[in-house]
Amino acid sequence: MAHRLSPITEDGYLEPQEIVRRLRAEFEFVEADADAGTEVVADMIKQFQRTKAPQEMIDAHRAMLGKAIRVVVSDREDFEDDRCVRCNRTRRCTGSGRHRRRHSSDRHRPDQ
Repeated sequence: MAHRLSPITEDGYLEPQEIVRRLRAEFEFVEADADAGTEVVADMIKQFQRTKAPQEMIDAHRAMLGKAIRVVVSDREDFEDDRCVRCNRTRRCTGSGRHRRRHSSDRHRPDQ
């Protein structure tokens, strides 16, 4: 499940690496993947372009390329039996645009 965290004050954003450092100090398992974060942002930009979103929004997301990190957090390292809340599949389901591609080979639909 994805969550968007926002600071109390607009100027209070931490760098993504600092957020990952703090999560690692609190949780037993933290997987941080900058390549996957970049892919998520790139997918969002493509969607914004298809839907003719304002250029300002597209530019703001382009500025995030290379800075976003996809993070998986768990209270335990062995969570293989955990299931995606969207599709009831096990581990590593991102719930993003990759979600549909990952399961497309078996005709899986996220709304099932």
